[in-house]
Amino acid sequence: MSPEMSNKLFILASSEGIGGAESRTIKYAHYAAKTYERDVVLLINQSLYDRVRDNQLLNGLIKEKNLTLKIYESSQNKYLSEAVRNILLKTPLFKKILPFVPKFFIKQLSWFPTLKKEVKEGDSLHCIFGDTARVGTYFFSKSKYGYKIPCIVEITSNRHVETWGCHLNYCFSKKELPGNLFVKCVSDTVYHNLKPNVRAYILKYISAYPGPFIIIPKEKAVQKENIILFAHRFIPPKNPLLFAQAIVEMYNENKLHGWKIHIRGNGSLEPEIRKELNGLLKSNIVEIGYSTDLINESKKSKIFVSIIETGNYPSQSLFECMRYGSILVLSNRGVTKEKIGNNEAIHYVEDLSVGEIKNSLLKAITQADSNSFEQLSKSIEGRYEDIASNSGYLETVNGIYQNVRRKN
Repeated sequence: MSPEMSNKLFILASSEGIGGAESRTIKYAHYAAKTYERDVVLLINQSLYDRVRDNQLLNGLIKEKNLTLKIYESSQNKYLSEAVRNILLKTPLFKKILPFVPKFFIKQLSWFPTLKKEVKEGDSLHCIFGDTARVGTYFFSKSKYGYKIPCIVEITSNRHVETWGCHLNYCFSKKELPGNLFVKCVSDTVYHNLKPNVRAYILKYISAYPGPFIIIPKEKAVQKENIILFAHRFIPPKNPLLFAQAIVEMYNENKLHGWKIHIRGNGSLEPEIRKELNGLLKSNIVEIGYSTDLINESKKSKIFVSIIETGNYPSQSLFECMRYGSILVLSNRGVTKEKIGNNEAIHYVEDLSVGEIKNSLLKAITQADSNSFEQLSKSIEGRYEDIASNSGYLETVNGIYQNVRRKN
């Protein structure tokens, strides 16, 4: 599936850590470099690069011989400090401040100067994550070269749609519309949540992908273990504390005999999670902390739990665990059930309460302990194959690259 374009494809991401969107960025860059008949440049900031190097899987992917890696170098401090840049683009104050800030300053604070220097006519630009990278792409899409090339910007979650809508409204007036800008939401849920936050004349540039980027090569299988895996950022929408409370009750009721709980990630709720699970940590039943080898955890775990408040689709951790046949416990929120579907080994939590989570986990444990586990595991792998083969992500992205080339 190679775009019929020459020159370079720039893939952008800016972040302070690794979550699903950042992981997907690296995986897509690796896939593009191996598959597309063009030069692929992965442009990321230093903090993200440092985190990638600590991750066994992702560090291997960026070493793909056909992938050019560039580290974004910020020169914006000569205009304003890092603290001010964060206030203008990331904090609640920005909604009041941003409309009064000249666009010249925001343009210079963003990745626009770097993009202006690096990206030329005939290239393609695909920004997957990062406030300053996105805003820089918006401004670039109105520039001399940007007006002629495909500029794809992804909206990757529901949590910040209000902020990202304000960025779009700020960057574009009716007199300053972009050329070939495509704002793509990772799901229908994200699109519908973003829509009320942007002005009507911008909506024509925004749509949802038919499906996510999902290419997870099947590596050598390992022996599944009695592990329940929860792998998300430790923030309220992911419900790690609710999961911890359910685990404590199950332990006190002696319903976790022979099982271990791995809670992988980091975030603001970690102290509360550790406090809730203190007794279980001492007994070595529970492990908490960031993992640099999450794919191996996905291979080993018999059960995967994802109870995100806004929905679990298209969680990268979810797809990795489906790839390796874990039984699933999922919140029935957003388009999760519509996209993931029904399966005997998928247990949907209708009401996000400790009791409902416990009930679903008990059903999953019963299946995992049964003689039918191997068959159930294979059925989940089959469901992954169905979703991955019908995603439509690559067809959509490549169609944008090709159509813009023909038009110009």
